[in-house]
Amino acid sequence: MPPTVHLVDASTFIHRSFHAIRNLSTRDGRPTNAVFGFVATLNKLLKEQKPTHLAVVYDAKGPSFRAGMYPEYKANRPPMPQELIDQQDPIRRIVAAMGLAGIETPGLEADDIVATLTRKALEQGFDVVIVSGDKDFFQLLSDRVTMYDPNPKRESVLNTAGLMEKLSLSPDGFLQAQGLMGDSTDNIPGVPGVGEKTAAKLIQEFGNLETLYDRLDQVASEKLRARLAEHKASAFLSRDLARLKADAELGLTIEDLKVGPGRTEELADLYRDLEFTKFASDIKPLTRISYDDYHLVTTESELDGLIAELAQARRLSVDLETTSIDPLRADVVGLSFCARPGRAYYVPVGHQTLGARQLEWPLVRERLKGWLEDPRLPKIGQNLKYDALVLRRQGIHLNPIADDSMLVSYLLDPGAVGHNLDDLSRKHLGHPTILYQDVVGHKNAGFETVSPEAAREYACEDADVALRLVDELKPRLEETGLLRLYEDVEMPLVDVLVDMEYAGVGLDLGLLAELSKDFQFLMDQAQDRIFGLAGRQFNLNSPKQLGEVLFEGLGLPQGKKTKKKSGYSTDVEVLTDLAALHPLPAEVLNYRTLTKLRSTYVEALTGLVHPETGRVHTSFNQAVTATGRLSSSDPNLQNIPIRTPEGRRIRQAFIAAPGHRILSADYSQVELRVLAHCSGDPGLIEAFRNREDVHTRTASEVFGVMP
Repeated sequence: MPPTVHLVDASTFIHRSFHAIRNLSTRDGRPTNAVFGFVATLNKLLKEQKPTHLAVVYDAKGPSFRAGMYPEYKANRPPMPQELIDQQDPIRRIVAAMGLAGIETPGLEADDIVATLTRKALEQGFDVVIVSGDKDFFQLLSDRVTMYDPNPKRESVLNTAGLMEKLSLSPDGFLQAQGLMGDSTDNIPGVPGVGEKTAAKLIQEFGNLETLYDRLDQVASEKLRARLAEHKASAFLSRDLARLKADAELGLTIEDLKVGPGRTEELADLYRDLEFTKFASDIKPLTRISYDDYHLVTTESELDGLIAELAQARRLSVDLETTSIDPLRADVVGLSFCARPGRAYYVPVGHQTLGARQLEWPLVRERLKGWLEDPRLPKIGQNLKYDALVLRRQGIHLNPIADDSMLVSYLLDPGAVGHNLDDLSRKHLGHPTILYQDVVGHKNAGFETVSPEAAREYACEDADVALRLVDELKPRLEETGLLRLYEDVEMPLVDVLVDMEYAGVGLDLGLLAELSKDFQFLMDQAQDRIFGLAGRQFNLNSPKQLGEVLFEGLGLPQGKKTKKKSGYSTDVEVLTDLAALHPLPAEVLNYRTLTKLRSTYVEALTGLVHPETGRVHTSFNQAVTATGRLSSSDPNLQNIPIRTPEGRRIRQAFIAAPGHRILSADYSQVELRVLAHCSGDPGLIEAFRNREDVHTRTASEVFGVMP
């Protein structure tokens, strides 16, 4: 097979990434969406195609020679957004550091450079792959020139046969058709009223513009014939504008496009500066932490040795292995400790493997309790709230909770998807951790099913990595002005949340049982009314059957289609609109509300009552929301309904212990109050001074109605 040159149309993928990827930027606010998407495309191309010769072709600044032919060429294009302008230089620097040729020539568009390089490559015996999705390149296709679009969602290869199947046109035929249909994107006029189908049909019949106009009298439609005659000059001009220039002087040879070795250190630095951690780790081998100084503690003498080291420690990283992700149902399987990077201990106490060498938990608890509660020994970890709750259940108050690698990461990058130890280690330490699944094997197996020997490296690593991450990341908090927030708010809050979660909240199970029956009764009544209005019974939980009743049985107007377009939507929006026309949709909405209240709240809450405490213990998530708010899960106590009578009845099931009360407290639209202060907006300020609900005030002004 002949060698191949890959010609990458940078503009296509840079603009595609800019519009497809939203809200991607560095911590200091530099946009990176276009860079990220383009680099991902290049990496995919280099990895899968393994090209020997490749050029990345850019559009140069300033007008091209076509502006001299037609001043209005591309005149309707808006200026490039500043966020995209700012990403041009990083892209070019990355391409150069990759060892790839980047080409741009004043007065020429990228398409003309690609056309010229294609001609040169063919003359020198190379095949050509044009990496683009731009239809302007269709005219270059041949038996040795193909187009490739690496986009995972639309990955495709196009050759002359594919073009013929797609448009029934040859590459030259497509160019001829471009003269007729023009191109609104580039402001190429063409012949007004002639679209792709008409243009293709005319070129299929006549072959090219010259023949078409020589035999114009043979065009069947009188109206089309007149339009073609009137805009003959425009058709030929448009074809000339669309024709790619294949004879440009570029001052380089195909050998100049040979893929070089790249400058890996420079590339890694560029990626790290742009916070592309995954790309940086891919080009720079990850470094593994040594496990040589990780120790298993299975005898009392070894436990004495560990305690002797704790007596010399200035801080202590702690991590537990347990039987459950629910801290108030979990039993301790083992404890790992690390007082200085690289040296860690694992104390197994609850492994269930045959012949497991380990210490008894009551002995370990008695010997280590004083150190875990010692206020002079700061405790460090990853998501220490979990470990503190597990230990609290075992009669140990972990104290003081000084540093948490998860919370440090969260403050530095609150918009990140997650802050788990594996990702943080790879991102900040360049170290791939041992994964839980690799140790345990079966996804449903618990940690107690592995041997202490198999657990040693994994467990010690958790404590070691958490300590290293705190050392690596905490200085950045001071650099970014976040250290006070971390030390005065986030870390003290951990102890508060431990107390809250451990205490839990009481539930009136008798009231919930009564509510379940009441909701079922109301659901049955609603179902009977629905069947009566429909004139027949059907499955209320089937959108398809409900759609048949609404749109075929009752003849109500059909709204939007479902995502799969296999039927008509019966979602809340559609039913709300239809409720103004017929009572059945309103009854369905009522039925769905009752069903959700019963299943999501009444029954779910009952199932979450702890068997030992008789209370519900939610988890307050400190490192989830991008805004810094807490979130609540299992159950979500921040989402208990309040606006409806049924919702308020569910809230009545939450009860205080005798002599106590439940206090509900919340900021009153705090972000909007800050906004009012900073902006000085008179409308916002007036609304707050008058104690109005800002959302109601806004809605009344938007819709022109009374509050």
